[in-house]
Amino acid sequence: MNMPLPRFFWGALGLFLIHRWAGWLHLAPEFYGNVARSVVVGILSDVWISWLLTLIVLMLGRVWKGAWFVSLLLLLVGLSGHQAYVGYFKSQILPFHLTYLFEWAFLRSQLTSLFDPDVILFSSLGMVWVSVVPFLFKKDQMGLKGLLLGSGVILGAHVIHIKYKIQWFVHENLQSNVVENLAVKFLREPFVEGLTETELSQLSTYYGLSFSNSGFTRTTKPATMDKEVQLIKHAWERSLADGHKPIFLFVLMEGQREVDRKSFQPHITQLGQQGLLFEGMTSTGTVTRGGQEALFCGYPGSVMSSTMRNHPEIRLKCLPNLTEESSFWIHGGMGLFDAQKVFWEGQGVKWRYAMEDFASELPMTPWGISDFSLMTLSGSKIPHMVRESRKYSFGMILTMSNHIPWVLPSDAPASLKDQSSQVTSPAWLTSSYADMALNKLVSGLKSDGIWKNTILIAVGDHGHETPSLQNTSKEDKLTRISALISGGLVEATVKPRVISEPASQKDLAYFAAEIMGLKLNAPLSQSPFAPRTIPVFADLGETLYFPLNQKTIKIRDVQKKGSRHQPEELFAAWYHRLIQEWSLNLGVPPEVTPSP
Repeated sequence: MNMPLPRFFWGALGLFLIHRWAGWLHLAPEFYGNVARSVVVGILSDVWISWLLTLIVLMLGRVWKGAWFVSLLLLLVGLSGHQAYVGYFKSQILPFHLTYLFEWAFLRSQLTSLFDPDVILFSSLGMVWVSVVPFLFKKDQMGLKGLLLGSGVILGAHVIHIKYKIQWFVHENLQSNVVENLAVKFLREPFVEGLTETELSQLSTYYGLSFSNSGFTRTTKPATMDKEVQLIKHAWERSLADGHKPIFLFVLMEGQREVDRKSFQPHITQLGQQGLLFEGMTSTGTVTRGGQEALFCGYPGSVMSSTMRNHPEIRLKCLPNLTEESSFWIHGGMGLFDAQKVFWEGQGVKWRYAMEDFASELPMTPWGISDFSLMTLSGSKIPHMVRESRKYSFGMILTMSNHIPWVLPSDAPASLKDQSSQVTSPAWLTSSYADMALNKLVSGLKSDGIWKNTILIAVGDHGHETPSLQNTSKEDKLTRISALISGGLVEATVKPRVISEPASQKDLAYFAAEIMGLKLNAPLSQSPFAPRTIPVFADLGETLYFPLNQKTIKIRDVQKKGSRHQPEELFAAWYHRLIQEWSLNLGVPPEVTPSP
């Protein structure tokens, strides 16, 4: 059994590598620090896919001797078209855009872009490579033993590829071969059809908004700013007028769930009871990046369409780049993880600190430095950043210790370590530890005299699925998070209040923008103190919760026109379509006026 193998395999691999080289700057223009790993992961994927295509060509070669050369030419043409696509979309192809293959405007644009310089360069190099392959690899036959051996080698390479294909450390667009990316995306992210004019009209009538397939606008003038926002805003402005350089501080706490708060977070509970405590706050997803996008950008990020990880080159209008004032981002984990540090650099954050910027001998967990160490380091840096600011400063601190595998750091109090053999879930101990760490930060701000001119938002990034002392749903465990608004400016201004109505992490960005006087385009956000009129975004496979009728809809269940009849189903389909465009910066969200 002899079949033509080497020529097509090396020909295809060469074309994929040229394509990867030509598309590198388009796919990750801001990428840094892990180039070697990205190259290795990408080449392993190219090797794997080249072999799979070779197996197909082998079968064709049994009936058509010239199949390998014609297949190489077709691959060259396809990759040339995709090179133009990458240059425009800054992404590998997504199934959402496969529908454009049936639109003449898109096809005409693609044909025109085939004459772009980088596409011509790729096509020329590819044609040269295809031409020299017959001379470089003259042997075109391989026996059955060679075929099995080759398959074994490539299978082993694929296992290594999977091991090193860690999305957190390698830019997603550089991980996979274009063919692999297309197959995976097509299976994972089905296309969602846009709403018809009739459906948009129904949606507009139900919600009192003017909906289109590119966004929505308010049809009625928003009510006066609610009382809490007014009072806190006035306190902030008084502090500015007195030259105190106030600070707006977000603390995004890993895995802090509302279901655990009363049992394992006494300091958060007490701090919230002196200010504004939320019992119905929900996360926008089950990953930290979504919480960050929500707090600083008011952006409805999710697992499916994270701008931070998948498209850090996109420049959203987030809080840091809406003002000339100083901002900071301090993280206990790796800055390279999910392209976090790169993303916030692009969004205009002035000071950026992550695990790699701190001493290596600090107490650690598998995910980063201990929360106690993080709060000590943050407390030492904040006074300097306040002094360096013009009028005010704001920033975000991200904790890491309350993360699976729930390991208590070495600097945890003895009282917690002594309980480790007695508790049902170690996550209860790390939750208590994170709670103590927040108290450590607050105590430091008070000692430095900063607390009295501070607005603090402490909020969980997302939940997790460990046991709870209370009977609650999986959705509650994953999406309902601890949340409070406190600080000296809040404690001295508003009457303590517990808000039990549903609210979203994105609403906290809306609140921060109102206080600092910034025009933040926070899609689908509103005041966290007002009754909820639009859905809360929870991410259990892309899930929306509708407070008006307490209904939950999975977005993936409404991907076709025939499956959407109720207003909630229409909204879910509209949102899924819209988020796909936002995630590629294809549709710029309109300047909406958030509801009160």
